[in-house]
Amino acid sequence: TFNGDTAAANALDDYEEGDWTPRMKGSGGENGSIAYSDQEGTYTKIGNRVHCAFKVKVSTEGSFSGSYLQLAGLPFSISSVVGTVNLGMLYFVGLDDAIITLGLQAHEGQAQAYLWTKTSSSVSRQYLATTGFGTGEITGQFTYQV
Repeated sequence: TFNGDTAAANALDDYEEGDWTPRMKGSGGENGSIAYSDQEGTYTKIGNRVHCAFKVKVSTEGSFSGSYLQLAGLPFSISSVVGTVNLGMLYFVGLDDAIITLGLQAHEGQAQAYLWTKTSSSVSRQYLATTGFGTGEITGQFTYQV
């Protein structure tokens, strides 16, 4: 508790800081042939909320299994009771597709999230295909519930 408050309901019951290693993963499983030139991630967990910052840069894409790309390696699994939510917008460089927007969508109950894109203002968002990353780089910050 802070500032002399003694109410149990106001007590901070969980606080943690640490590092995590972000990685790209196909929706069908891991890719053993991918190579990275940079993988950095930090997190702060306060109660049931986790705030993450990350950077991942692929130097060799290789091939992914499944149809869509995911950001994997999150420090904790995403809550399965919050519904499918947009975790945030990301900064990106060097992706293969003509992408104008890149976002992150929760994969409930998992320690990964789907990457979604928009290629023009008139199309709906769609998951980033496993052939759409190339030797790109993405960075971002997002918060989710555990």
